Amino acid sequence: MGVRHSLKHLAGMAVFSVGVEEYIHEKTPSEFPRATTVGHFEVGRRDDPRFDASSLLPLKFVEDLYDVSLADDETPTSYGKAGQLDEKLSAEPDETAVFVHGWLANRRAALGRMSMMRYNLRKVGYEGDVVGFTWDSEEIAHRWKLGRRIAERNGPKLAQFVVDYREETGGDVRLVSNSLGARVVLEAVRSLYRSGMNDAVDSLSMMGAAADSDSVAVDGRYGEALAEAVGETHNYWIEHDGILNQQYRLIEFSGALGGTGASGETPENYHDHQVSYVPDHYSFYRPGKGCVRQVVDHWNGPEE
Repeated sequence: MGVRHSLKHLAGMAVFSVGVEEYIHEKTPSEFPRATTVGHFEVGRRDDPRFDASSLLPLKFVEDLYDVSLADDETPTSYGKAGQLDEKLSAEPDETAVFVHGWLANRRAALGRMSMMRYNLRKVGYEGDVVGFTWDSEEIAHRWKLGRRIAERNGPKLAQFVVDYREETGGDVRLVSNSLGARVVLEAVRSLYRSGMNDAVDSLSMMGAAADSDSVAVDGRYGEALAEAVGETHNYWIEHDGILNQQYRLIEFSGALGGTGASGETPENYHDHQVSYVPDHYSFYRPGKGCVRQVVDHWNGPEE
């Protein structure tokens, strides 16, 4: 049974990676207002590979052999704008939800995921602006840790976009992530906090977060930043998430926020929500199956 379930989850990952889930209501849009860092990072062989006994493991071997570097002419905080994002910002919206997609998304799939999230937000009555943040997430499955590293290094870039957005519009920012996008938003919050930007983000909502379950504890990597730089943090998780509770745990040797909720004492403004009605890792923001309505409900009212 375990092998069969594992194969099922890997098959789902393969389908997800080619973008079949792109957008089930209408054709994937040709554009979407978004900040973009696509092409900002390159993967190459290390000059000094770091091998040890654990390097015999295939995933560890890849991590030891390859590294991630910034592309020429890019900086740790640079980003581009696409899809008439400037026009959105010039309208000075009072509030904007910034959606950060997860792993294994080519350009078409990324547009589809952002568009699906916007559709769902509108469907449940959200009236604020919706823009995306898209990043190099096409690393193939056996290079998971390189994809994770790219996600983390996108944090300061997203943080810079948040700073620029607030300066240009004066509006509130709500960060929303799916799967490995959680690493991007968490690192962004940490970058904001370390730059003295407290209360920079009105809310942070993570769905199926591919981040360690203890990382949001008060003594974890992001705990202090979440307490100071974010108004409210909400984590939506399911215990039957096979991708996180099998593959993620096998690779990272840790539980994932999206599969177990947080472990350890968390900041007072952090809230876990077990959304058992969500059928699987790929459905957190799917219309009729996901938890987007609950996400918006938590924006509109006090914590239950």
